[in-house]
Amino acid sequence: MKRIRLISCLVLCYLTSVCLYSQTWTQFRGPNCSGHATKTAKPPVELSKNNLLWKTSLPTGHSSPVLWGDNIFLTSGDKETKTLGLHCISVSDGKIKWQHELHPEEIERLHVTGNPAQPSAVTDGERVYFYFGSYGLQCYSVSGNLKWERPMPITQSYYGVASSPVLFDNNLVLYREVVNESKLYFFDKTTGDSLLAVTLPPPPEGQFMSHSTPVFYHDQVILHRFNQIDAYSMNHGERLWWIRAPGNGNSTPVLGDNLLFAGTWGELGESDRRGEFYTFEQMTALHDDNKDGFISKDEIPDEMLGFSRPEINIENQKTYFFIKAWFGSMDKDKNGKLVQKEWDARMDYFRQFLDDTGLIALDITDSGELGPESMIWKEKDKVPEVPSPIYIDGNVYMCKHGGILTCMDGKTGEIKYSERIDASGAYFASPVTANGYIYIPSGNGIITVIKAGDKLDIISKNDLKEKIYATPAIVGNTIYIRTTDHLYAYSQN
Repeated sequence: MKRIRLISCLVLCYLTSVCLYSQTWTQFRGPNCSGHATKTAKPPVELSKNNLLWKTSLPTGHSSPVLWGDNIFLTSGDKETKTLGLHCISVSDGKIKWQHELHPEEIERLHVTGNPAQPSAVTDGERVYFYFGSYGLQCYSVSGNLKWERPMPITQSYYGVASSPVLFDNNLVLYREVVNESKLYFFDKTTGDSLLAVTLPPPPEGQFMSHSTPVFYHDQVILHRFNQIDAYSMNHGERLWWIRAPGNGNSTPVLGDNLLFAGTWGELGESDRRGEFYTFEQMTALHDDNKDGFISKDEIPDEMLGFSRPEINIENQKTYFFIKAWFGSMDKDKNGKLVQKEWDARMDYFRQFLDDTGLIALDITDSGELGPESMIWKEKDKVPEVPSPIYIDGNVYMCKHGGILTCMDGKTGEIKYSERIDASGAYFASPVTANGYIYIPSGNGIITVIKAGDKLDIISKNDLKEKIYATPAIVGNTIYIRTTDHLYAYSQN
């Protein structure tokens, strides 16, 4: 009888843990950054007042919601007041359960579209971990009590940080890309003790910020960095393999069928968006109108393009970048004329980014430095700047600025379709999926829902009329969408 009761208790504990785990979305973009909800999840495909559970006002932030049980964890940031917010919200009714504020001495440098709260939290159901580039790490109990913290120097970045902390067994893993001092950290998740800090080698062709979140493959932690992709051992931090992959390292890779899919993007990565980067000799031959051997600002044609981002459509964000606009920074001695050294310095800077970027499928079963043979295929066109790809039933999907959605065969790279979904503007959040549907948020606040498959099948378009930078979360039959002003919960009846 005791044995039967023991077995019954074990079964009950197992079923309870399974049920509880099914009510989780523990980190940025869910399980291993895949964007996939559980197989039983069935959120609504029409988002309307009829299936709106609740709507909660929140300070602005770009971090994505993470969930465990009745708790939703989010962050917020206000650059002007130098305030960083930590928020816990009830899944049941959307009410704020607890919140805290941090006030760093200064806020990291941000892009015009950025926010001090870009990394998402991560939780194991007992503790929740927050990271800010302007502050460092903090660990709280899920009831809101500070357990430990690891303040860090402010990130010396170009556009702020967006890489989120992740959990692997007892490790809290943080990829911290800082100019001239980039590291992969392993902390004991319970105590905050530093277990390992791996100094990352500088990427090829310069040092720039990357913004992706680590993903795991067996005992490897994989990083999408500027101009390369690396893998490190979770056991001792050794670099296991690496490959040159031109691009900024903005988006987070996904795994599927033992392949890694990474959206490598750069301002000059697509040939149809590049200008002509003439040598000084070519430039003077074509445009030195007074034949003095120099280039003045007036001699640079107004239409001489550096590069373009025609689909971005963001307030206060240029879509076309012309050479003449950079004259002031090129003219180092401020004499109003460019000599060969000044001209070539800027053109050489641009040329280092001229490699074709693209969505790549990578065989990651080898070790050491990987060559071109490890790249199974590469799609150069219509690659997103920020959103991560998503892998579903053998297909890979990506959506770029302008609402251009491309579906490819995961094994061959064959394009099944590449079409507009009629939701223009910029895209920052990554798509997520549940029950055979893909939810694609636009920066303008439109959630387009499509049926996954070889042909574009738009099921619904849902306009929340607020900007969206954060990736939604899906738990059970509910989708949680964070806009610039609110957190929404829509649920299937």
